[in-house]
Amino acid sequence: MQARLEALGESLSKEVPRIKVIPLYGALPPEAQQLAFDPVKEPRTRKIVLATNIAETSVTVPGVRYVVDSGKAKVKKYRTKLGMESLLVVPISKQSALQRMGRAGREAPGKCWRAYGKDEYESWLQDEIPEILRCDVLEAVLKMKARGVQDVINFPLMDSPDVEAMKHAIFQLNAMGALDDEGNLTPDGKKMASFPLPAAYGRALIASSSPEFNCVLDAIDVISLLTAESEVFIQPKSQEQDEEANANRADILRREGDLLTYLTTMQRYASENTNRFQWCKTRNISARAMKSAMMNRKQLRQLSVTHGLIDALPPPDPQPFEPATPERAECLIKAFLRERLRIGRQRWRRMVVLLRRRGRIPLQFIHRVCYGGRSWRR
Repeated sequence: MQARLEALGESLSKEVPRIKVIPLYGALPPEAQQLAFDPVKEPRTRKIVLATNIAETSVTVPGVRYVVDSGKAKVKKYRTKLGMESLLVVPISKQSALQRMGRAGREAPGKCWRAYGKDEYESWLQDEIPEILRCDVLEAVLKMKARGVQDVINFPLMDSPDVEAMKHAIFQLNAMGALDDEGNLTPDGKKMASFPLPAAYGRALIASSSPEFNCVLDAIDVISLLTAESEVFIQPKSQEQDEEANANRADILRREGDLLTYLTTMQRYASENTNRFQWCKTRNISARAMKSAMMNRKQLRQLSVTHGLIDALPPPDPQPFEPATPERAECLIKAFLRERLRIGRQRWRRMVVLLRRRGRIPLQFIHRVCYGGRSWRR
């Protein structure tokens, strides 16, 4: 979506004179989002804001006179058969159409152009589908279990999720060790429910404390960035900026994968003792996201002491940076594995098969880029 907005903005700027095209979406850094709200400084220039759903209800852009409504939205939807959430382009609801129309003329008379017909509009739902009916219910099931609800499938919710989605969530929690075979919360499950984290990250944090891995602080650093309030890496707008950003990020990018890149980014930022804002700016990193990650890091370290994952808090920052060794990297990646996987092929399709935890299963990484193309097993 970001790439499409940027491309459309460049196309409009070239074809239409005296306009200023500004994208607006959630992943933009605050200073870039602010451009949509600032008045245009150039005389006799019209501002065009290319926005995602964020402009529907979350914010009000002053001075809007005209709205073009596509009638589409990208929403997160859980796909039970795949066991994952996907961003899908779907028709909006009638209520959303009214909200979008209301963006025009809030300060003066305005107009709304709708890129759809009346028949299409009449086929839409009146209201948006509640989030619990279209998203992964794993976190909700875990919280319900932590609050003593045994029969989560038949619990009288206002909007009851699909039964298959509930069963899949129970199956996943059992595979992660949060529930036993009778559906009862395990000691690890109680810890996972107490962390302000998605269950998969809570499970990874607990796994990292085992003697086999012993990499709790590394896991906290990675999770802190993964749960930051906004995107850490700001996407460049051009190929030249992309090449420049990669060159400036040479000290944090790790060829072993995203986890090690996040770990290195967090630890280099924490070790910076001069100007952290400039450090972020040079590497095209969101300073706001890094501050959020540091707050997450502090909270998770304190909770890890409370739950006995580490004995005591580490020394305060800044501390000297120490690159992750291959052994530390291997332990960290293993701790983050949610399930044991086996790769196979059926005709042209690649399959990832979930296997029982009690089975004796060799572990192999899918991406050969890890560790120079070598694969290692457990």
